[in-house]
Amino acid sequence: MDLIAFLKENLKDVAYIVGAIATFIFGTKYRKLTNAKAATDVQGGELDNVEAALKIYRVMLDDLQKKLTEAEKAYDVLAQRFHTTLDKKNQLEADNKLLRIENELLKDEIKKIKQ
Repeated sequence: MDLIAFLKENLKDVAYIVGAIATFIFGTKYRKLTNAKAATDVQGGELDNVEAALKIYRVMLDDLQKKLTEAEKAYDVLAQRFHTTLDKKNQLEADNKLLRIENELLKDEIKKIKQ
């Protein structure tokens, strides 16, 4: 009966202690669940960040591919112009050489006529 009398006298204190112990136990479980959920959210957030970065890199790579294709086309045009100009230069040099020879021949004829 001593225990019953003790509990009656200290009912509030016992209720506070039991409540504190229950709160501690449930709080610990809740913290574990919350921490696990937060870790999952962090991992999910990291995956979202990686996915966003991959999208950005894909866009950049596509853009670079387009620019490379345009640069290759421009190079092909310039290479064709260069070869055409080089062919014209060679033809003009050949024509110039022939004209010099013809000029020398004409000079020689003029000298013969003057003599």
